[in-house]
Amino acid sequence: MRKIEVQTISAIANRRNFKSANTQVVSDGINATVYLHGHEIAKVYPMGEGTVLELAWLTGQHFSRTTFSRQNALLRQFVGAGVRVFTKNHQPCLEKRYGLGPKELEIGDRYTFSI
Repeated sequence: MRKIEVQTISAIANRRNFKSANTQVVSDGINATVYLHGHEIAKVYPMGEGTVLELAWLTGQHFSRTTFSRQNALLRQFVGAGVRVFTKNHQPCLEKRYGLGPKELEIGDRYTFSI
């Protein structure tokens, strides 16, 4: 895992603001939103009795290797090794080891995972 991804995860876990190069975490003490080049790619927030990780692909820029690297680091840390995002035949996909997979991603998609 890249150093910037470790720092991003630490900022989310501690609900603090963080900025380095093209990645930024903005936190209000309860919610934490991750931005890449100023575009939201993930959010961690409380829901009901637990906490969720929401991944977002809101523009075509979100289908970059850097976006997938950041999102996969968050998935490994908060959800586990059974979920990943990747590109297959030039099509972005989300895959769960047990169940969904691979699901083709489109601009505007959001997926939420309990953590």
